[in-house]
Amino acid sequence: MNIINKLKILNTCGSCGLKYDLNNQKVTVVVEDSSHTLLHIQCNNCRAKSLGYIHEEALIGAVGAATYLTELEAGEVGRFLTNHRLTSTDVVSAYKQLFKKL
Repeated sequence: MNIINKLKILNTCGSCGLKYDLNNQKVTVVVEDSSHTLLHIQCNNCRAKSLGYIHEEALIGAVGAATYLTELEAGEVGRFLTNHRLTSTDVVSAYKQLFKKL
């Protein structure tokens, strides 16, 4: 599925509700493989940024999509995707830092 067809699935801005201009839209492909695509989309009207996730299941011919409003730039999204996953030790450490008594 090409980028224009993917944008047709994610066709409206989650902030202002206007349809994306499919021929003149600022879109960055953050991650793409055979069945998943993560797009960073900036609305031409209100400048809101969204992450569009599309999952294609070729075996049954299904496509699922979701958009999420974000304040991240396209380059920042990729940086977060490559960071390590949080462990229980990370959570406990953050808790101790947040709630330690002075």
